[in-house]
Amino acid sequence: MSKRKERDWMTKFQVIQQISDPDKFAELIFDMINEVDTVDGFKTLIKEELTENQLQTVKSIADKSDYPLSLEGLQ
Repeated sequence: MSKRKERDWMTKFQVIQQISDPDKFAELIFDMINEVDTVDGFKTLIKEELTENQLQTVKSIADKSDYPLSLEGLQ
């Protein structure tokens, strides 16, 4: 992993764990699985760190929308 300060980064796995609505969670997982061809590909995908832009987008969604996502324990 990179040498960034703690909590300046987040993996895709950490984000999807914070989705509180089962339907939204299922939709996201289904979409992610359809991006890869193997279980190993999926494992790699969810371990990826978000880019700075992706992280800012996720934080904005968590702060300013009705999307069932809470990052309170991670920020």
